[in-house]
Amino acid sequence: MKVKNFIAHVRKAESIDEGESDILYLKDWHYTREFPQCKAYETPPYFASDWLNEFWDSHSHGECSDADDYRFVYIGPKGSWTPFHADVFRSYSWSANVCGRKKWILFAPGYEQQLVDKFGQLPFDLRLVNFDISTAEKCFEVIQESGEIIFVPSGWHHQVFNIEDTASINHNWFNGCNVDICWNYLKQRLKEVEKEISEHRQMEDWNKHCQLILKADSGMDFIDFFNLLSLIASNRMKQLSNCKLHLSKENLMILQNCSTELIQSENECRSSVCNIDELDAHVHHLELDISDNVTGLEKSSLREEMDNDVGSRKYLFDTGYGCVLFDLLRVKYFLENEFLSADLHKLGDDDRFVDTPDDLISKISDIIDTVFTCEM
Repeated sequence: MKVKNFIAHVRKAESIDEGESDILYLKDWHYTREFPQCKAYETPPYFASDWLNEFWDSHSHGECSDADDYRFVYIGPKGSWTPFHADVFRSYSWSANVCGRKKWILFAPGYEQQLVDKFGQLPFDLRLVNFDISTAEKCFEVIQESGEIIFVPSGWHHQVFNIEDTASINHNWFNGCNVDICWNYLKQRLKEVEKEISEHRQMEDWNKHCQLILKADSGMDFIDFFNLLSLIASNRMKQLSNCKLHLSKENLMILQNCSTELIQSENECRSSVCNIDELDAHVHHLELDISDNVTGLEKSSLREEMDNDVGSRKYLFDTGYGCVLFDLLRVKYFLENEFLSADLHKLGDDDRFVDTPDDLISKISDIIDTVFTCEM
């Protein structure tokens, strides 16, 4: 169906009773990919650190046949809805209502299990399940108004209902704060694939076939994931190589500790935060901790820049120097702990690799040592 035909359908939808199966919903329209010249909107700065779309954007240049993105437009009449699900790769998502209103029902990670049937399956439509949202554990109902943006954390199952004719912009993404969740999801999906075809384990290139099925099922295989990390590291190293700041080793250690604290705090936040008040308190506590750490920086051009800024939190969370360092350290940590011992060449053709884990770790270490030179 063409978009113009769908719009004609929407205009007629007022005569269709809410909930009927013939109400259509335009979902996952790759608007920005199809119309790159049309700058209809900018990603809000809170969601700008987007490794997933940065990776796929790099595939849109040249002659890559697998170019993709995870930026979508949704348009649906009153009564249209999406089934109960968690987002692709267990990524973050944000959704901005251009117009209309939506009702969201969300379950914190793990608490969707209270809805499984006797076969261990989750429901497709929550309206068909006998449960009381007011008593369900870690379940939230949210009404999203026109002009509002909602953020959905990793792994939160949800169902969405359009309670008015609605158009929205939706992105899926991940970055250094939730990359481990996405990686663990891919590993779990691979285990499920291997289990399904385990009787053919003796076949030639069985591991490669498992990866092929994984990519068809989830949109990415292990080599794609490694190449994504490699691209992020390469882009951040280019940014660092242009940096004119020279910090002492002591200052570098302080910034590294700040990045480590951010990662640890993010992990704690996932398991402890269950409502907006707790999230606000958590962010405020994190801001104070980072501010205390950063005050230990000795006087330097960096310190003077931070003194003139609105504060350390802006410095670390903007698309600036601290975020570049955070991304590099996160990739390095991930490579050392997840990929260094893996025999990736059993998983695909050598020409798909843009680097090796050992070489990439070495390059990251070299650029950090080069940029952060000791002050005399």
